[in-house]
Amino acid sequence: MKLSELLSSLYQNTLECTFSKDATLCKGASKFGGKPDLPADFDWYYYEGKDFHDVTKSRPLAFLLQINCEELHLLDADGCLPDKGILYFFYEMETQTWGFDPADAGSARVYYYDGPKEELASTEFPADLAPDFRFPELRIRFSSRWDLPSCEEFLSDCPEGVLTEEELDNYEVERQAALNLPDLPDTVTKLLGFADVIQNEMREECERVTNGVYCGGRVSLPEEDRVRFAKESKQWRLLLQLDTVESEADAFELMFGDCGRLYFYIREADLKARAFDRVWMISQCY
Repeated sequence: MKLSELLSSLYQNTLECTFSKDATLCKGASKFGGKPDLPADFDWYYYEGKDFHDVTKSRPLAFLLQINCEELHLLDADGCLPDKGILYFFYEMETQTWGFDPADAGSARVYYYDGPKEELASTEFPADLAPDFRFPELRIRFSSRWDLPSCEEFLSDCPEGVLTEEELDNYEVERQAALNLPDLPDTVTKLLGFADVIQNEMREECERVTNGVYCGGRVSLPEEDRVRFAKESKQWRLLLQLDTVESEADAFELMFGDCGRLYFYIREADLKARAFDRVWMISQCY
């Protein structure tokens, strides 16, 4: 089978996000930063972890963005996301966990609300949320396109011997040609589709770490566990990739590490069940 034929069977829809300053955002609109529009009974998330100064304490998670699913309904060609409700993404910016340690659980959270919009209100930040982590409000606009896996993810799924060494060497060129994207943007924030991998493919890491395996170094596992984790890793998929966010109007830039990204992953079954509280976040940078 030729690489071009194989790629044609792998397309998934992705929803790219762009950010802009807008003073007319209505309640519940998709946005990055600002005060989240939350129901009155929402309990703000906290995470106890060690920061870069080796100080361990419980800290509030920063609000990253909210996604109004009704705005995506016509763009979500694969029908993966709910057709109503709001997704809220949070991350603890003081500890900036990487997601390779089971102890990182709770440092990145997703909350899903599908109740009446009338019950939402602009919610004040916790008093102990540092000013640096109260981000300016930016509108999010969405566009839909097809996506294909990065070389790292493709190789983890491709049976050995299906492609020649030359085809594998030309994978990224073929991928961009198939996507009709001569030059991929330097920064890409998107929902669904495939992760733009910086370091290594992440689905097996999600499976291992959520089963209690520390992934911050070389770990010796029984053969049966390695086979099981590799098999079960295929159920994970990208929910959100958050790249650097900038706003010239606010003289604002949020970068994760050295031009890094946050990747929120979810199992297919949890996505279908709308169990967004079961996501796992991994951070990578250059």
